[in-house]
Amino acid sequence: MRSFEEVVSNLSDIRAEAEEVRNKELGGLKKKGIIYGVIAVFICLGLGLFLQSIYPALFTLIFALTGFGFFIYKPHYDAYQRVFKPILHRMLEYMLEKEVRYTQNGSVNMDDFNHSEVIEQHLGGMDRFKSEDTFESTYLDVPFIFSEVKAEEHYRDNENKSRYRTVFDGILFESLFNKEFKGVTVVRDNGKKLPKSGGNWFSLLMVLLVFGVFASVFGSIFIFTGSEISFEGAKGLWIPIVVSLVLFFVFGKRKRQKVHLENVEFNEVFNVYADSQIESRYILSTSLMEKIYNMRENMGRKVNLTFKENRLYIGMEFEGEDLFEGRLNKPLTEQDLKVEYEFFSNLIGIIEELELNVDIWKV
Repeated sequence: MRSFEEVVSNLSDIRAEAEEVRNKELGGLKKKGIIYGVIAVFICLGLGLFLQSIYPALFTLIFALTGFGFFIYKPHYDAYQRVFKPILHRMLEYMLEKEVRYTQNGSVNMDDFNHSEVIEQHLGGMDRFKSEDTFESTYLDVPFIFSEVKAEEHYRDNENKSRYRTVFDGILFESLFNKEFKGVTVVRDNGKKLPKSGGNWFSLLMVLLVFGVFASVFGSIFIFTGSEISFEGAKGLWIPIVVSLVLFFVFGKRKRQKVHLENVEFNEVFNVYADSQIESRYILSTSLMEKIYNMRENMGRKVNLTFKENRLYIGMEFEGEDLFEGRLNKPLTEQDLKVEYEFFSNLIGIIEELELNVDIWKV
């Protein structure tokens, strides 16, 4: 991975172009702001004098300020982001010295997020989801993808009004792992509950499918004679019912086991749950536990990890923070770029830190 000095020296041309756009958009915003502000003040004063009350004037002023934010500021802000984000894209390509696929609107969907199980989810997954700024490439021959995502779930408050609560707002990181897992192992910061097993939907569908097949087959045993039904034929109905109940109790009630590991310091920070105690202990070796713990300290964030199929998913929460966003009111400095460089370095460095390019089953 290239150093910051090498990377920033290759960004001078695109930074200059972005600065020109920023000054243009900021200048246009100031002009519109002055005109809009003068008009708003005169309207407010006129209303106050006409109605002989300050309250309508204040209401109008608040409305005017809100309108300023949505209808005037945002287009200029968005215009600058369109030239700022390519700087980050090029930065990452120079860092890795290879092509990076970038999607500003995000290419991670709700199904991808639900599949990752980086947070606890109700049955069926999230109810509202948004992703943006998706970066995808390889490092040390390990494919990875990460994106800024926000997931919300629906609920009803005490007055039975429909509401949404944010359950995750941060970075979802996914990379290839050199092993196909038979089960799922989840590593959660303390305080996080165990995610619902994805088998619940599968169990329900299996119950319905098996019930439908058996009911169709054994339903043919029924012999209708006028309004009477043969008792011998009715016995066939018990078979799909018994099979459905067995499937439900075997799969629908499955929960992952709590795994108690030897690393006391790790256990103080993380809870581990797995489908297989044996497999989870192979994955979470003493060395890997130390690396996960150190990664958490370096990132300064709570992290949740999922080892699933042949993938590692990591969820890092940055709630309320604007990631990958340029500031319209200030020039882009080298210090700003260094912050972004260090963020990328720490994030992608997870591959090297956790040795995801090494087959843990052969060393």
